[in-house]
Amino acid sequence: AWDREFDGGGGGIAERDVAEGRLVRTRAIDGLRINGVPEYWEAVPGGYLAQWDAPTLVRERGDQLAVAWTGAGDDWFDSHAVVDDGLVIGLGRGSAAVVRLALTSGREQWRAPLVAWSQDVTVDVDHDNVYATWQEYDPQAPTPTVTIPRRVPAYELATGRERWTYD
Repeated sequence: AWDREFDGGGGGIAERDVAEGRLVRTRAIDGLRINGVPEYWEAVPGGYLAQWDAPTLVRERGDQLAVAWTGAGDDWFDSHAVVDDGLVIGLGRGSAAVVRLALTSGREQWRAPLVAWSQDVTVDVDHDNVYATWQEYDPQAPTPTVTIPRRVPAYELATGRERWTYD
């Protein structure tokens, strides 16, 4: 859980005992740019993956938590999947793309741009492919107009090269 008042209003992760629900401890996150509830908090190899205004890896340093990296993305981040040493994310709206980041560093490994204002970009992966689905909007239309109700492509996991697309 997120405790907005912790650390003099800086906020922190409140860790609770799973069996009893009692508060175990609360820890601030050194280097965090925001005091707010993350969209998710997920244990991954090397730390905790979280989402505030962009995908963020938080690592433990002894008893402390610190931001290791903040990756490409924004608050229109739709979905993610962790596979091997990578994080695949779906970005919607103005920066629409399917992107693979290195889990250890946050460095962008590849980007498959989508039509601007594509929304609800959802991703899933297996050991060879990234599958994505989204609604494609016409960015030139005076009001939001869906041009493709649902697009489903498969990308090569290693390179981001598109393998096939189905509308």
